[in-house]
Amino acid sequence: MRRRRPSQASGGDLIHLLPDDFHGMARLAEIRASCGDPESVALNTTKLEGPRLPLDELVAAAAAMPFLADRRLVIVRKLLAQPDRQGEDGERRRGRQQQDNLRSIAEWLPQLPPTTELVFLEAALPARNSTNPVVQAIIRLGGEVFESPKLQPEAVQQWIVRRVEDKGGRISPDAAVVLAETIRDSLGRLDQEIDKLITYAGDGAVAAQDVRLLVTEARHENIFRLVDAIGMRDRRQALSVLHELLREGTPVQVMLAMFARQLRLLLQVRELLLRATDQKAIAGELGIPPWLVRNLVAQSRRFAAGDLERAYHQLLGADQSIKTGRLGPEVAADLLVADLTAR
Repeated sequence: MRRRRPSQASGGDLIHLLPDDFHGMARLAEIRASCGDPESVALNTTKLEGPRLPLDELVAAAAAMPFLADRRLVIVRKLLAQPDRQGEDGERRRGRQQQDNLRSIAEWLPQLPPTTELVFLEAALPARNSTNPVVQAIIRLGGEVFESPKLQPEAVQQWIVRRVEDKGGRISPDAAVVLAETIRDSLGRLDQEIDKLITYAGDGAVAAQDVRLLVTEARHENIFRLVDAIGMRDRRQALSVLHELLREGTPVQVMLAMFARQLRLLLQVRELLLRATDQKAIAGELGIPPWLVRNLVAQSRRFAAGDLERAYHQLLGADQSIKTGRLGPEVAADLLVADLTAR
């Protein structure tokens, strides 16, 4: 039997599975707005956290009657996330407990009161053909499974320009290209960086050098170029990138820290590849985006066995020389690159 809520929408329309990203947040804002005026919604919103959310806690939140409003809004984050790893036995036990809990929640979903709007927010949205019982229950009930659209690079650049203009700022075409190439996987992150860049630019237009200075990933892009040049033993290119970073105002100590992180990731990727780990699994293991793994895999092939370890030790030596005052920061960085590119 179909249940009705005050807006006359039916059963499954009460349940939403959204990605916890920019598009998902925009969809959540629409759902929130449909629940009434902001003050009433604020009084009638409950936020819960998974993945070990007890069923009775969810039922209690959903069953509460709205206060001076037609509907309540219950938001559940990370219900479907994997349990923390606690050793092989602990992981299996937690996995079984989580599956039992998800099955219980899935069995309860048809009983969701018609006065409650239920939203599940997930960082990684399960596929529609997932065996996850909650996902299948939402689909079976006719609920919403919202998938963020994939934007092509050109569309991201256009989105950046429109977003900057909507916020009252200006951005050069080159800056939009650099920003779009730097942050590829998250419109939410782009939106945050746009706010920062507009504030920095003031009355002027955001320039490409502003992006390279303020956006961490843009500086890392230059570190990629530097490590690539070192891997190819291209001293001229490596020194050119190094001096570009210095001109942009990147402190040598910050640069060395970024370089150390890059070498550490390359070492980890190389070790995981030796275990025949696929790139998707590497991304999950290291907690980094898939595009970064692809770049690291390609870059790791430029280094012979032992080169990365030697580079790491030379980096530590340069850091020690700066900290003890034996060498100035820029001299130490120049000598480090010269040593690393020696054939």
